[in-house]
Amino acid sequence: MRPATSADYAAFYGRMPELTTRAMVVIKDGEIACIAGVSIGKTFIEAFSDMKPGVQAPKRTIWRYARLLRDFIASLRLPVIALCDPGKPLSGKFLESLGFVCAGEFNNYKAYRLTQWQQQRH
Repeated sequence: MRPATSADYAAFYGRMPELTTRAMVVIKDGEIACIAGVSIGKTFIEAFSDMKPGVQAPKRTIWRYARLLRDFIASLRLPVIALCDPGKPLSGKFLESLGFVCAGEFNNYKAYRLTQWQQQRH
């Protein structure tokens, strides 16, 4: 796992980030397998993570990197939200296990928040 560059983001998503973004990438077999981090908007900070289709990773590895991402988010010391992908029914449960709390709906997505107070507890 290493800090992502703008070029990494563009290589993964096929475009440059629209917002200020701080992220990490996981490299597997010389390619970006996963990218995760935060996008910093005017009104909130959004956590995101995406894995390249077809990438197989043991659950233990996913959890290890998820905890590293949570710690990275906690280092920002700012409230952060994450939106659940409706196509991934377990994503909400996954976020809750990392300390996020359901905060309602946002643009037809379930929104979860991680506040500074919650970050310090985990």
